[in-house]
Amino acid sequence: LIDLSGVPYMDSAALGCLLGLQVSCAREGRSYGLIGTPERLRSLFKVAGVDGILKTYGSVEAASTAVA
Repeated sequence: LIDLSGVPYMDSAALGCLLGLQVSCAREGRSYGLIGTPERLRSLFKVAGVDGILKTYGSVEAASTAVA
């Protein structure tokens, strides 16, 4: 689980890291979850067209259940 609640801004390099995480997890059969994603980052994910790719959850509990 990656808590993004304290991340006010994300540049393309950081977004690339999250996409790299997604690809790596998919390749290795592992799971991950992004939690606490601020509205600004959710908007970035949508504009970049990756909101359907990155796995975001509204709470630690929801992410823990999905990732388990």
